Amino acid sequence: METKIENKEKTCLEKHETTIPFYGFYESYDSLATNVIEMEVEHLAEENNLDESDYRKQVCQMYVIEYMNILQKELDEKFNSLVFVELDSPKEYNFLSDRIFCSLDTYDLIKFHKIIMKDYADEFKEIIKKRFTSYDGFISFYPSDLEKWSANVWEWDYNQIGTMFELFNYNDVLYDYFHEIISDCIFQNAEPIDEILNKS
Repeated sequence: METKIENKEKTCLEKHETTIPFYGFYESYDSLATNVIEMEVEHLAEENNLDESDYRKQVCQMYVIEYMNILQKELDEKFNSLVFVELDSPKEYNFLSDRIFCSLDTYDLIKFHKIIMKDYADEFKEIIKKRFTSYDGFISFYPSDLEKWSANVWEWDYNQIGTMFELFNYNDVLYDYFHEIISDCIFQNAEPIDEILNKS
């Protein structure tokens, strides 16, 4: 499926939301982060002007920065426009988990899509089939066949764009990273998280 673009000057400036792979805070990173938040949130708020929601947001900002560092090294390509937008947390964790939303411009989106279709097309089609095939208890609102998606990648929504990022899941690597950074920040009185973010 070839990507076409008619008005490059207009579309390349547009922003597109996407999700990226993320375990979420509940019973994943939370084995560490929950204890940190519950035990140290008052200290964080006092010392760094953070509350729990601020703390989680900045943890996610750190996650996005490191995720992109790893992805760019693997693909040997830069995606400078991709930035953290928000952390979406469900009221209850029965069926959903936390999701990190990011945005990137059309230029980087097309560049990423071209890499996927050149080097990961078979894997991409397989993950689409896996994620969007309906079954008992689940009704998909997306075709499970890539050929039925729009040929214009900038018309995709965050679930479709996020499926490309699902090909690059670094949760195990990033767990070790989080363990190191959070432990240093909280338990060893290292630099506050916001200062680390400013240096990244």
